[in-house]
Amino acid sequence: MIMKRIITYLIPLSIVILSGCRSDIDKALSELDDVMAEREIYRQMFYDRTDALRTMYEKAEGDSLKWEYANDLFYEYIHFNLDSAYMCQVMMRNHNVTPQQTVRSSIAEVNILSQKHMYALASEAFNAIDREMAMSGDVKKDYLACALYLYKNMDQDTLNMYRESYLREDTVSVFGQKIHAQYLRDKGQVHKALDILLACDGTEDNYHDKTSTVYNIGMLYDMLGNRDKKILYLARSGIYDFLAPNRDYMSIYQLALELYDGGDLRRANRYIETNLMDVIEGGFDHRIINAGKAHTVIAEATKDAERDRTRIITAALVIVTVFLVIIGWMLYYSRKQSRRLKESHRLLSIANNKAKERNIKLKEANLIKDNYVFRYMELSIKYLEKLEEMRHDIRQDLKKKSVEEVMKELRSPSEIYAEYKNYYQVFDETFLGIFPEFREKVNALLREECRIPVPEDKVLSTELRILAVIRLGISESGKIASFLKCAPATIYTYRTKMRNAAMCSKDEFEDKVRHL
Repeated sequence: MIMKRIITYLIPLSIVILSGCRSDIDKALSELDDVMAEREIYRQMFYDRTDALRTMYEKAEGDSLKWEYANDLFYEYIHFNLDSAYMCQVMMRNHNVTPQQTVRSSIAEVNILSQKHMYALASEAFNAIDREMAMSGDVKKDYLACALYLYKNMDQDTLNMYRESYLREDTVSVFGQKIHAQYLRDKGQVHKALDILLACDGTEDNYHDKTSTVYNIGMLYDMLGNRDKKILYLARSGIYDFLAPNRDYMSIYQLALELYDGGDLRRANRYIETNLMDVIEGGFDHRIINAGKAHTVIAEATKDAERDRTRIITAALVIVTVFLVIIGWMLYYSRKQSRRLKESHRLLSIANNKAKERNIKLKEANLIKDNYVFRYMELSIKYLEKLEEMRHDIRQDLKKKSVEEVMKELRSPSEIYAEYKNYYQVFDETFLGIFPEFREKVNALLREECRIPVPEDKVLSTELRILAVIRLGISESGKIASFLKCAPATIYTYRTKMRNAAMCSKDEFEDKVRHL
């Protein structure tokens, strides 16, 4: 171990002495480390910026101006937190005034669904956009850019069609030059693509464009087999990602893999851990596979350490006659470390097994919620509708039966309302069976004087039933009203009352309910 440390420090020191200065890569990585250490400063600047926009949104008069601020907030959050970006998109849709604003709100929805890799829903939302309106005026390039992002992982032919359409509109802007470079890259003209992006580097006016440009330059150098240039540009891209700040980046992840291959295990591990925390906090669930890759990196690093230790022991055995005491100490220390490592592996294996069990339970819970509850609700509502249709059919029998017979049937008490009551009772019991502490958790979000009494039986009040439907993923007042058989205005009144009773801000209340 001592010999290994001596070699580890002497070789880099000798290189520095001979070269007289650090390489461009060393400087870029050092700058990246400094920026990472201060990333909370840049995030606080981001929070200050978004708080100011949110304040302006709340104070704005008129839907059109509110839409503009909601749009600005959306583009701040789309690379930082998908859940917040979704809330901003809802705000945009709520304040649509012009057809162009409607198109841009739909484009924002497609971008979020694409980010989450929900391509079926994204395609459905994209196809629902008024194409004639989208392909006219100042929304055309945004519409085409949305199509490029949607189809890049779905359909190469459709992607090429929209890319050619975009290039007919724009090859001058930073984004247009990037699309042109991607077009040339896919045609095998990597050097031409690289020349375009290198000329573009430094002309961008924001960190999002900067990180995109240099990241693509790095990946083009990777295609050309120039590893040093790839690392240099990935480091620069990472710097811009933290300055932006972004959480959906790939630069740090790719850079960590490159550094791992180059033997810089400590820095690679730190970058992987940072990347993993950011994609989790940002809600970019589709990139959770990076966690698996991170685990692979760590496991490989451990194996490398084991091989290094074995080489040290072997070297020590060669000089055992000269350094007998030292060798004995090294062997003892090595065995002690091996036992600790085996114990760590054992504990890690136990932890992994427990995590797998929790994941299985989580999948089962999601299966119950997504497949059983919604299907049960849908089938039950259809059943109630069929009961109403049956009464309609009876009335139609007036033409076939005597009036006395039909009227006698119609005068009998209707069982429909009793069925509704039974249905909602079953819904309450089913929901509370899945979320047994829902009522108590809702009360925890409300001011003490506004809390809802919780009876011992499994019954939901109207307010709690509305919140239960929201917890299951239905947020539109019209759909909730249809499910509960009441007017949308009634739903709106209840929702407003509950928001006003919340201890948190009104905008956060229903989002917190969705996560109970």
